[in-house]
This record gives sequence, C-alpha cells and structure tokens, in this order.
Amino acid sequence: MITSTPRSDGAPLRELAEAGRLPDHQYMDRATLSWIACNRPTGPGIGATLPHRPLLLVPDDSWFAHWWPDPDRMPGPVPS
Repeated sequence: MITSTPRSDGAPLRELAEAGRLPDHQYMDRATLSWIACNRPTGPGIGATLPHRPLLLVPDDSWFAHWWPDPDRMPGPVPS
C-alpha cells in the first residue's frame, strides 16, 4: 500500500534498509517499489517445499495379530 504518511527523514525504505535504520512501522514508497520491480529474480526460482512426511509410530498390523512370537514361551499366564 502506498501512503503519504510522512517519515522522520523522508528517505526511501530501501535506503533505510541499506543503512540498517528501518523504522518499527514501515510504509512502502514508490522508490522502494520501483527498486523491487527492477531487481526481481529472473531465474526459474525455487519451488515450494513441503515438510518431511511424518513418521508413523504405529506397529505393523501383524504385530497386533501376533502379539507374542511363541505363545509356549510367553512369560506369565496366557490370556484367554
């Protein structure tokens, strides 16, 4: 948004950024917008990346069907 709100020194936002003196609230000005338009990257750019697929922390279905590998060697009473 371009606004006519005055700044304390009247310098374009781009120049304030180069000098390390950005104000807390920043207004876009025509000089800065023009600089952005003229310095837009020309390459194919970087594609969007998605976060890694979450790790599924649930055992395989076979674990639930065979909860103990050898029922004859199971410790404790055998469930019914």
